[in-house]
Amino acid sequence: MATTGADDGTRPRAAIVTGGGRAITLRLLRDSAVVVVGRSAADLDAVCADGHRAGGQALPCIGDVADPVIAAAVIDLVRSRGWALGHLVCNAGLGKGGPPRSSILPFGGTSSMSTCTAAST
Repeated sequence: MATTGADDGTRPRAAIVTGGGRAITLRLLRDSAVVVVGRSAADLDAVCADGHRAGGQALPCIGDVADPVIAAAVIDLVRSRGWALGHLVCNAGLGKGGPPRSSILPFGGTSSMSTCTAAST
């Protein structure tokens, strides 16, 4: 299991879900906080609101994870909360036609958080 840094097992776990998956997010919220990544602010807000109503902590990150700046911002958001990364669900673009796109989710370095909108809970 990958983490965002040294983890002695005491840090809260977080999951990252790309593609803004509602059902996936709600399931993962049973065990961890979730950062939901997608391109539609309205969809992400709805998923996060459902998560909050279910008693979980879900944060939106608006953008396309194929963009390295957005991918780095997601990791920075997890780190800024002091969470360990427990799950990464690569749901973005599934079921859509077209040529495959590659994306690298970096686990090192720093980036600007200005591209990632984090809601306070």
